[in-house]
Amino acid sequence: DLDVAAGFPKEVPRSQSADPCSNDGDLSVRLHGLHTYQIHPDGSRYPGFRGEGILDRKTWSGEEGSREMKLVQMTAVGGPEVLELVDAPEPAPGPGEIRVANQAIAINFHEINERRGQGETPKLPAPMGSDFAGPIDAVGEGVEALAVGDRVVGMAMRGAYAEKTCTPSSLAFPIPDGVSTEQAASCPVAGLTAYFLLYDNHVGSDSTVVAH
Repeated sequence: DLDVAAGFPKEVPRSQSADPCSNDGDLSVRLHGLHTYQIHPDGSRYPGFRGEGILDRKTWSGEEGSREMKLVQMTAVGGPEVLELVDAPEPAPGPGEIRVANQAIAINFHEINERRGQGETPKLPAPMGSDFAGPIDAVGEGVEALAVGDRVVGMAMRGAYAEKTCTPSSLAFPIPDGVSTEQAASCPVAGLTAYFLLYDNHVGSDSTVVAH
């Protein structure tokens, strides 16, 4: 039962300091591209994660007859014992989406709070997790910047605790050489939380900060 002090911003400002499509190999700069997106708690901006119950094929983006995969779902409010490993249909990437064969995922504080019932409880059973990393194994129509085989770190409203996860290609970023898959998976929520703490408090080169 891992507690990590990280949160998920519901709304993020546009960053003028970085190009999310830059090829400079700096993972932190690539993640700045997330600042151009509005985050909606109901997942309405993210096809494939609109539904709350993963066993409904229509809301999980699984197609009838698709392959099965393993997925962790929250079955009730409580301790880690309410997390259940189940079979679920593989999600199919829609237009503009990619699918990642997860090799590493992150456990974030907001997910632990949700499981404990601290905050709004989703309709159960519910998929869990937002941060994941691994190679792309399928792409949807219209995806050009990323390709099958690319090693990426991604974000989703739900569904990272799974063997495979779909997300818009705009929320997936190539992992630079020298950065492990595990390191990359730990960056999105925790990294953005740290960044916004600095950004919102106008921390500059003459500031003194405490890292906890």
